[in-house]
Amino acid sequence: MRFNSRSQERITGVLRKPDGDGPFPAVVLMHGCGGVQPGNESWARLLTSSGYVTLLVDSFGPRGLTEICTNFGRLGVSQRTLDAYGALDYLRSLPFVAPGRVAIMGWSHGGSVVLAATWERSRPPDGGFRAGVALYPYCEHYSRFYAPLFILIGGADDWTPALLCEVLKGHPAVELKVYGGAPHSFDNPGRPRRYLGHALGYDGTATADAHQRVKEFFGRYLRDE
Repeated sequence: MRFNSRSQERITGVLRKPDGDGPFPAVVLMHGCGGVQPGNESWARLLTSSGYVTLLVDSFGPRGLTEICTNFGRLGVSQRTLDAYGALDYLRSLPFVAPGRVAIMGWSHGGSVVLAATWERSRPPDGGFRAGVALYPYCEHYSRFYAPLFILIGGADDWTPALLCEVLKGHPAVELKVYGGAPHSFDNPGRPRRYLGHALGYDGTATADAHQRVKEFFGRYLRDE
């Protein structure tokens, strides 16, 4: 399906909904710098089976991009944040979505979009997102958030270091989970590998724990009006 970014560009995404009429809580999903990954699809299916409408946004396809990992200047976090808010607008227009119970979740570059979209300085007049989940984001530029935020990151991440996120632990809106020896992209199935000089690899134990913790987090903030 297609919707308008708040930049007025046409963006695409995959919409999934649970069985029934709703209204259901919903989650906007923002992929990383390499585009939509199998792990993102797995999360979408998991959340939909748990009772959430999901909209997995594709920021790249409509713009003719396949990745921005080699040049982040091709599409910045601020532009993708407008995509996320466009997805929020679209979900709120659907009769089977509870408009006050929409969260955002993202990975890596998309995790940084989550931080930007829930940053106190970017809070829109319509209230914005109810909550946010960021997996292995780059945390350095953000400090205050208007919505509850859950950050999950690997302790061995050499691309978006956990240390940058640990400074947020004292923030009243922030929960942080660091997975010991887990690398970047720990929830994306695949063999250990290096990409642009960074270690990537799947950690099944961390992923299973993250699935449970994220469901519990969304259950706290999205299940009541």
